[in-house]
Amino acid sequence: MCAAKYAIAIANPWDSRGLGACIPSAPARPSYKTRAILRGTFSVGTNIGFVAVCPVMSNDRPIIYQTSSTYAGTTVACSPAAPAAGVTTSFMPGLPFTTAQMTSTTSAESGAQGRIISCGVSAKYVDTELNRGGRIICYSDPDHGNVAGLSVTDLGARPEAEFSSPAATRPKCWVSAYAQTGVEMAYPMEDPTYTANQYQIQQVYPLSQNQSVTTLAGDLGFGAPIMCIVATGVTGNTYEWEIVLHVEYVGSLTSSMLTPNSADSDGVALVHTALGRTPMAKQSSGQSFQKCFKQELIRASKEVGKAALRSGGMMLLAAL
Repeated sequence: MCAAKYAIAIANPWDSRGLGACIPSAPARPSYKTRAILRGTFSVGTNIGFVAVCPVMSNDRPIIYQTSSTYAGTTVACSPAAPAAGVTTSFMPGLPFTTAQMTSTTSAESGAQGRIISCGVSAKYVDTELNRGGRIICYSDPDHGNVAGLSVTDLGARPEAEFSSPAATRPKCWVSAYAQTGVEMAYPMEDPTYTANQYQIQQVYPLSQNQSVTTLAGDLGFGAPIMCIVATGVTGNTYEWEIVLHVEYVGSLTSSMLTPNSADSDGVALVHTALGRTPMAKQSSGQSFQKCFKQELIRASKEVGKAALRSGGMMLLAAL
């Protein structure tokens, strides 16, 4: 079941069947599993409008940067220390722990350590029909690189970026990110080579690859955004955004909220094989991420073999 929920939370973070998702890796420690959701709006400025997302584990650090109609820049400008005019940030109040509760000291382990299973961000046009137009670009960096500073021209050179225009049906444009390396899939361990800022990013922004949002001194403890949605069009055009975040925690502060996990190496192998192939399948077919992921799961299940299917592969396919 853990592997099935894991696959669902990645394929579509909004799917309610992914509630309680966990990473089915060994050792299978009991964990506190939760999903948090946040909604808001952003507007097109004099050139562009955007939201940029840095998946976060604590409830008092920015998860999103968003523009108002006064934004005059041409790039995805993100900085808590020196915010550009017309750019604001939002936190994730639905998460249970603060940064202080998740930060270790030299004499004490943090009360909570966490890892991100998946994070999705969507946007849809919600303004007047008269002004509907322009372009909307959804992008998640495949290597979890920093999207701060990217322009529309830069995004045009990224094959993973999805370009579209607001349609009359006002559909959502959405992208997601998930833990994909051994470090991202593990609970954070203190590294003596890290600076205090790097260690804080590792604990609170585990998908940011230890990159700070900018090199300004005041920004060094804030993780880099790895996803963005950029819009062009009439100044003031408004989009509604929504973030959903699946996370799990361990530690002394979670003891009353723990539920069992299960390790499933075959299930992890199946999901990761399919995930590795999905981006290219999506680019070549033009189909949705979820549909391509399911097709690649079917292909991977045939290659991994009957053992994987018995241990959860069939459940994954049925769930998707």
